[in-house]
Amino acid sequence: MTKEKSVICRETFTSLVEPLLGLPISRPHEGYGKAIVIHLGQLSDSGYRRRDGTMVQEGEASFMLEGAWRVERDKSVWFSSTSCITKRQLGLDSLLNKSIQAIHLMGRLPELSVHLSNNLWIQSFGFSGEESEWAVFLTTGGWVCSEFGEVVFVNANDLNSSAI
Repeated sequence: MTKEKSVICRETFTSLVEPLLGLPISRPHEGYGKAIVIHLGQLSDSGYRRRDGTMVQEGEASFMLEGAWRVERDKSVWFSSTSCITKRQLGLDSLLNKSIQAIHLMGRLPELSVHLSNNLWIQSFGFSGEESEWAVFLTTGGWVCSEFGEVVFVNANDLNSSAI
């Protein structure tokens, strides 16, 4: 079975991410490189183990930003993908238990903007000819991402394990 992808409009995006509103951030962390992964809601064992043998936990939903991203306050950038690792880690740790207030797409080329409690925003952005890379993993098991300037929905129920 192949990945079943469909290009969706912004209104459909909004309805797909609506169940994430109000969920708390339960596990913010850096992924590969300077990517960040923000797990939301109740954590559970993923079925994967780390090298040290401990179980990897994942949230009910999550979102990931690769490449360029930033966390904004009301009138300034607090930290970003270009901040030093210590500032990024302290900043990510401080996002724990903040809740999702809104999730929007911004701009002609779709950038992800996540509004958190305490007037914080997590924002993706592309620069230097690179596309913004982000994905929102939904409570239903599917995900939404940006591909070549379009918003794409992938229904996980249409995939078998070899296609993921």
